[in-house]
Amino acid sequence: MPCLPRVTKIIAVIMLVLLLTLSLPACAPAAQPEAKSATSLVVVPKIIDLKARSIQVLGSGFTPGTTVAIGFPGLLLHEDVPESGLWVGGVTVNQSGAFSYSVGLRNTLWKFPEKNLGVHTVVADNKLGEIATAPLLVVKPPEEK
Repeated sequence: MPCLPRVTKIIAVIMLVLLLTLSLPACAPAAQPEAKSATSLVVVPKIIDLKARSIQVLGSGFTPGTTVAIGFPGLLLHEDVPESGLWVGGVTVNQSGAFSYSVGLRNTLWKFPEKNLGVHTVVADNKLGEIATAPLLVVKPPEEK
């Protein structure tokens, strides 16, 4: 029975390793960053003609309490500055992470109407890396009879 002491030693070593393993404190998993919801933006109406006087911009997924600027970066507002764009006011995001803002258009698109026809991007930006965009289509008004 010369193998019995060797087997006993192996079992003793295994038991010792198990005891040491069980007595060590458990390592906590690394903290995971909180998942951030995606921002979104809706423009109502999505299609306007050159007679439109306002649109409603609605956003969600932003940090509550932050200020969001609404912009139309591709609009031509000054003939000598291509794509001079328009940035309007700031709106405070509510506790749900959402906002609603009415944008008056009386003197914006209509300065250079033919050059502002087509699809534009509306942008909401809180300068914290949270940005949302939505399309806005500007068309000619129906011809009057």
